[in-house]
Amino acid sequence: MHYKPKKLISTLLALTLIFSLFAAMPTTAKGGYDAGTIATIVNSFNPGNGGPSTGQLKPSFSGNNTVTVTGNVTGATNPFTLTINPDVTVIWKASYSGSANYSEGGVIILPGSGAFEVVEGASIENTG
Repeated sequence: MHYKPKKLISTLLALTLIFSLFAAMPTTAKGGYDAGTIATIVNSFNPGNGGPSTGQLKPSFSGNNTVTVTGNVTGATNPFTLTINPDVTVIWKASYSGSANYSEGGVIILPGSGAFEVVEGASIENTG
């Protein structure tokens, strides 16, 4: 098969564009998100979705591998889901309570393989 130079260049440019879009997409490589992405997810999480919840979770992270979550949320109506990379640790210092009437099965869902440590004084309560 013989390609014309313009067609070959156009094809290569199109493939380069497609592969660069894949590289720019957020990823759950290694089975979860990195610490910076987890901090962003925690910071933007809406526990009530317009419902009766009060409070907000607050993240802070050190280095690339540790996220500390503080705050106080009551009456949450949305499940909080974190997919954590195996090399990331989330230290839970927050209080979180809400209803478990979710198809996913809980108030906090952790499908990743990273560490999730609940420290003394923190809480996760299913009020449903």
